[in-house]
Amino acid sequence: MGFATTWIDVEREGVHTLSVGADDAFALSVDGVERLRRATLSAYQDDSDRVALNLTRGRHEVRVKVYQRSGAWRFRVRALGEDGLSAAPGVTLAMPALPATS
Repeated sequence: MGFATTWIDVEREGVHTLSVGADDAFALSVDGVERLRRATLSAYQDDSDRVALNLTRGRHEVRVKVYQRSGAWRFRVRALGEDGLSAAPGVTLAMPALPATS
């Protein structure tokens, strides 16, 4: 089992979609509340699971808990735009101990 934490900065309040691709099971929490979980073991696939969230303007903590049965670890979390493919406009990643990117 492994954990990863980062933050996203949201410029405008509204519904934003987070997508997750993970090798095996995972749980995604935003601001300390579990929002998405896949309990089954499966091969990695980009954007295999998605959740639409109503996010306020400002910084939000995103935490992923990954359960790995065997083999290499792999996961990805993205904030998607309205087309469901491109990056979400107005949502930026803020890495720990670094200023927000623009």
